[in-house]
Parts: sequence; structure tokens; C-alpha cells
Amino acid sequence: MSNIVGEFDTAIPDLVAEAIGDSSLAPKVRDVIEVSRKRLIVFHGIKKENRIAQVAEKGILPLTPEGRNGGASFWTAHKRIFMSFVDARGIQTFDTSFFHYGHSQTDDKGYSVMALALTSPDRLQGTPAKITEDDFKRGYVQIHNTVPPDALDLLVVNRDTDTTRSSRENGQAIEADMLELVHKKLTEDL
Repeated sequence: MSNIVGEFDTAIPDLVAEAIGDSSLAPKVRDVIEVSRKRLIVFHGIKKENRIAQVAEKGILPLTPEGRNGGASFWTAHKRIFMSFVDARGIQTFDTSFFHYGHSQTDDKGYSVMALALTSPDRLQGTPAKITEDDFKRGYVQIHNTVPPDALDLLVVNRDTDTTRSSRENGQAIEADMLELVHKKLTEDL
């Protein structure tokens, strides 16, 4: 597979940065989308903190029964990492790896956790897990086999909850931290 996805709306990085609460992050959002598109990197959010250690040990299992042809894990790519669609209200973040599934549920209200797993066809070589071109083009990828831990990068951010801020403001702070970590990971070897 090559860079199979066309150009994206140049306003999307601005809208994502606005959702994170810091317009200065738009260039980093743009970089993450572009690198995902060029290197075919897909993202998977880890919704529960108590699953992070399991992912590190066993990888991402195809546990979701809604996947076509049996169980699957669901991943997102390029702009779909951050948004499901844009409407009159702005970007909609439901069912995205970054905003929706990347915020891990914790048992402790004193801190927040975000966790994302990243992989690509190159990392999956030699494993039964595959990414199809059609799925990647749509930005919504189903993988029907286990993605082993050595075929993914696991990025985790922890942040103490600031009780003087709203829940959304605390969410935006950890999202900014995660975006910085993702950006660093994706651009460190370019």
C-alpha cells in the first residue's frame, strides 16, 4: 500500500486543536494526520485503564463481536483518528480513537489516563493480522486477528485531575499531552 488517501480538508486540524482547547496545536494535528496517511498508521483507543497492562502483555485481541466475519478490533486512521464527521456544530468526536476511546476509565477520580495503541501494515508483517486498503481509505479499520504487543506502540499519558478545572478542561489538558506524545512518536524518525 502507498499513500492511498487523498487530500484532507485543511480546516480539520484547526477544528481538532480547537476541540483540544489550544489552537497552537493545529500544526501537530496536521502532522499526525499526514504521517498516518503516508505511513498507513492506525490507532486504537484503550477505554479501560485496567486493560492497559493486558494490551502490553498480550496485544490487542479481536474481542468485539460486531466485526464483519467474526470478532475484530477497531482502529482509526488519518483524520478519523480525531473525528467521525463535521457538521454545523463542528467536529464530532464520537467513535474516534483519540477523543472517544483513548480516554481510559479509571477507578480513581484523582487522575486521568489516555491510552492509544498504534500499528501499521509494516509492523504487522509476519502476523495473521492485516489492514485492508479499503478499510484504510475509509479511516475505519477492522483487524480480525490479535495484534501482538511487538507489532504495536502503546502510548499512555497520566495526569492528575485539577479540581479547579471542569471535567472537559481536564480532558483537554490530557488530550494536549497525548497529542504531544503521539506527535513526538510519529515524527521522531522522519
